Amino acid sequence: MQDVQNEQNQEDNAELRDNKIRELRRALLEYDGTNPLRRPQLTKMSPSKKLAIVLHTLNSELPDYVLDVSTLDSLYTLIYCSALAAARVTDANILTRRDISRTRRQPNTPQ
Repeated sequence: MQDVQNEQNQEDNAELRDNKIRELRRALLEYDGTNPLRRPQLTKMSPSKKLAIVLHTLNSELPDYVLDVSTLDSLYTLIYCSALAAARVTDANILTRRDISRTRRQPNTPQ
């Protein structure tokens, strides 16, 4: 019984790891070569166990991607896409350009 549970946990962990790596690749495909000022803004993520696990997985994958970095812009893109992948996996808030412009247009009203 214990062996079956361990095997299931290993399969679940492998699936979660693949999901995190898939999100990193998806982000790189979406934003590689784009203007950094046009990318969605990422909000600060609160520390959590889930975030720590995601970051551990992504950090273990980054050395493979760093080998392809030849400019500061490509390094920035890699860092941004890693953060975006972590935000997507942990369901963190990602602000679109419309969200940002909407909050800037709202006047400060005294209360």
